[in-house]
Amino acid sequence: MGALAALGAALVWSAASLLFERHGKTVGGLALNLIKCVVAVVLMLPTLAAMQGSVELDSLTPHAIRMLAISGVIGLAIGDTFWFACMLRVGAQRALLLYTMSPPMAALLGHFVLGEHLSPWAAVGMLVTLAGVAWVILERNPEAAAGPRVDWLGVAFGFGSAACQAVGTAITKLGAPDGDALEVSIVRLAAGAVGLVVVMALSGRLRRVLPFFESRRTFFGILVASILGTYLGVWLMNAGFLLTEVGVAATLNATSPIFVLVLAWALLGTRPSLRSAVGAVVAVTGVGLLFWTTLPG
Repeated sequence: MGALAALGAALVWSAASLLFERHGKTVGGLALNLIKCVVAVVLMLPTLAAMQGSVELDSLTPHAIRMLAISGVIGLAIGDTFWFACMLRVGAQRALLLYTMSPPMAALLGHFVLGEHLSPWAAVGMLVTLAGVAWVILERNPEAAAGPRVDWLGVAFGFGSAACQAVGTAITKLGAPDGDALEVSIVRLAAGAVGLVVVMALSGRLRRVLPFFESRRTFFGILVASILGTYLGVWLMNAGFLLTEVGVAATLNATSPIFVLVLAWALLGTRPSLRSAVGAVVAVTGVGLLFWTTLPG
């Protein structure tokens, strides 16, 4: 069941990414990020109340809540905004592929900051992942033959997102190693939402949320994407980590680049190039190799 949950998380996040890409251009990355954080928290609070009879964060100490708040600002307010900016520039397929760099970055942080063991084979897995990502990113876009070969700003946003997610993961592990998964998610998402509101208010961008309410198509598209990708996706991801080995769950979660290729072809008629398909498989294989070395025995 854990493996199925982890695969389900990858599938729903892939579907949500396509919806975000299709409906998010009139809203922008900051507003998209804020909307999905708020939607997820609004849904998670009654879920928590239904499961434990209250919305009190029983498993978290004040120190853990502070650490999780920092993690949410870095990983969600900053990291996810970078990811949305990347997605809106290079598309959901390449953005998800760049996101596979987060597990290797998290492993490096775990090694140098948390003292976790990193085997030579894990290093090979990181290099394989990087090779798969680079192979796809350096492919020329036939629709933009007259423009630059690579949207390097979009790529930078993607790597920035992966780095922020890795840092957020490390801080979460430091601050609340034994916290309830749903409570951890609520604190991180709420902190991310608050951080985004502050940034958008100070920069005069809160009005960027208005297009979300002005178009019924945009409203329902982003709402469904938020429910699928943030609420349900986080729920399935946490279930995967609880019901199977962490390495197995993390590897299956990283299969999103493959799912999004299939979904884009099946639903949108966007046929992937052979290079894109091979690169996605290579990158996911690298993540699998990285986490395979962490399994017992």
